[in-house]
Formats: sequence, C-alpha cells, structure tokens
Amino acid sequence: MTARARRVLRAGASALMWAGGGAPLLACPVCFRFESGPVTDGLQLAVLVLIGVIVSVLSGFGVFVWGFVRRARALDGGAE
Repeated sequence: MTARARRVLRAGASALMWAGGGAPLLACPVCFRFESGPVTDGLQLAVLVLIGVIVSVLSGFGVFVWGFVRRARALDGGAE
C-alpha cells in the first residue's frame, strides 16, 4: 500500500470515528449542560487557568528550542 493510500485511509477512518461519536465526544459532562452556579463558574475558571498554564509552558519551550535553532544556523553559516 502506498503512502498516499495509507493517508487517505487514515483520514477516512478518522472522519468516520468523529462522525460516529456525535455530541458525547464534543463536550465532557462536567462542562456541558450544567446548571449555572458558583461551582460551575469556578470549574470553568479552573479549566481556563490550566489551559493558560499549559500554553505558557509550551510557548516557553518553543522559544527555548527556537533559540537553539537560531544558534545552530548562526554556527552553520559562520563555518562556510
């Protein structure tokens, strides 16, 4: 099987799984259709804070790696 055929097969399988899952896969029961209240508001804020922490840590790691890429390019260009 060629690489293109495998890619098409994977994409089709992913689309079928996503379409077959329906609404239960789109939201967890904690965040979806719960009564509004202080506990729900606190939980939503906690999720946003955790997402913010994850994004900031991954961004910092990306900047760290990008620094190494710049240094490697500078060393590679200086050797020529």
